[in-house]
Amino acid sequence: AGLVADGVWKSNATMVNQNGVTVSGPVRRQPLTDDINLVSYMRWPEGFSISGIAFSGVIYDGSAIWFVPYYADRVVRLDKRTGEMKGFIGWPAGYVRVAMAFLGGVFDEGDGEPSIWLIPFSADRVIRLFTTNGTMIGDNNTWPAGVNGAAPRKFVGGVDDGEHIWMSPHYANCVLRLNKRNYNR
Repeated sequence: AGLVADGVWKSNATMVNQNGVTVSGPVRRQPLTDDINLVSYMRWPEGFSISGIAFSGVIYDGSAIWFVPYYADRVVRLDKRTGEMKGFIGWPAGYVRVAMAFLGGVFDEGDGEPSIWLIPFSADRVIRLFTTNGTMIGDNNTWPAGVNGAAPRKFVGGVDDGEHIWMSPHYANCVLRLNKRNYNR
């Protein structure tokens, strides 16, 4: 491990940030070139207005970029080819939107059902959004013994191992493993 400090690579230095959402790590010293191409996308879905800390992460599914709601009232998909944005607000029955709802998410190719999984930070449940039709499912009665689904600041980031979604604890007292095949079917 190592890091860049004062423009110099320090191979024996310790990484200073690795929290499941962001990672500071090796960065090669290379000057930026003049051919950088930055493009902004500001055509937000109808009825949505951007505000501070609206989103807490992004998920790429191979053709679109999905924005994970933190304070936003919806998931937003950006088509990387056209720049078109679409909002998804069809939350599962019983879900009540809260501030600091999700922190990170995972793309799952699934067995013919590609989806994104939203990792609950202060939300009371994991939400699965099917990318082909925008349908969302989620059940707050699936928490294992000892995990308080109503508690704020539970998990931060996750990973898909093919069979399970693993969630990294923030204030939760455990690492959580979710069996994708049995979730809210």
